[in-house]
Amino acid sequence: MEKELILSKILEIGEEMLVSGGETSRVEDSISRLCVIYHMKDINVYSIITNIIVTVTDEDGKSIQSDPVSVGKLKKI
Repeated sequence: MEKELILSKILEIGEEMLVSGGETSRVEDSISRLCVIYHMKDINVYSIITNIIVTVTDEDGKSIQSDPVSVGKLKKI
């Protein structure tokens, strides 16, 4: 559960970067680096202007996939 919460917070950071005008490549790189800091492996990040999807493996080999983050929803709020 802890890794899912950490991944959720990392995605919030990436989402804020996109909303603030950050480049998608910079967002992907930042998310990947944050995942490495928290000992996640097999990190796959896919980011476009409206969505971010992340899949990682934790130290125990458990695969964790994020719920897709829709940046468009945040802009509407």
